[in-house]
Amino acid sequence: MLNIKKGKAGKKSRSKRIFLLILIIVILTFLVGSFIFYKYQNKKYPTLPTRAKEKILVDLYFAEPNSESLIIEKRKVEATGDLTSRSKQVILELIKGPDTSLTGTIPPGTTLRNLSINSDGIAFVDFSSELTSRHPGGSSAELLTIYSIVNSLTLNFKGIEKVQILVEGKKVETIAGHIFAMMPFEADMKIVGK
Repeated sequence: MLNIKKGKAGKKSRSKRIFLLILIIVILTFLVGSFIFYKYQNKKYPTLPTRAKEKILVDLYFAEPNSESLIIEKRKVEATGDLTSRSKQVILELIKGPDTSLTGTIPPGTTLRNLSINSDGIAFVDFSSELTSRHPGGSSAELLTIYSIVNSLTLNFKGIEKVQILVEGKKVETIAGHIFAMMPFEADMKIVGK
C-alpha cells in the first residue's frame, strides 16, 4: 500500500517540477525576446537607394526682352508617364517662367486646368481665365504667348502636330483681342530668335 502512495506522490512531484521548468522557460523566453525587441526597435536599417527619376531635356520658348522674338531655354523635366503627362509638365514649366533673363509669356496667376491629346495629334490645352483677363495685351505679346505654348509642345513631342488653346474649357476668339484663336495652331519658327 505504501508503494502505491509513494508512486502517486512521485508523479505529482514530477509533474510539478515539469510544470515549473516549462514556466521558467516561457518566462525566460519572454524576457529575452523583450530585451531583443527593445534593443533593436530603434535601430536604423539601411534602405535601398531609390532610383533617381529620369529626366528629359526640353526646349521652352520664352520672350526675349524688348523684342518680338521667342528664345529657347533648355530645361529638364521628369520623363515619367505618357505623352500627355510630359506635355503637362512642359506647360507647367512655361507657367513657372524662365530661369534666365528672358521674359515669361503666360500671365501671372494662370493655371493649367487640363491637357489632352486626340488621335489627330492636336493638344487641347485648357487654361484658367487669367490667361485672358491678366494678359498685358498687344498683338506682339499675344503672338508670343500663343507660340510660346505651341512651339514648346509641338517642337518637343513628335505626337503633337497642333495646339488648340482653351480658356475655362472653351475656345476663345482671341487671347488679347488681336489673334484669331478658334482654330488649332501649328509651330512657327519664324518667331524664334537666335
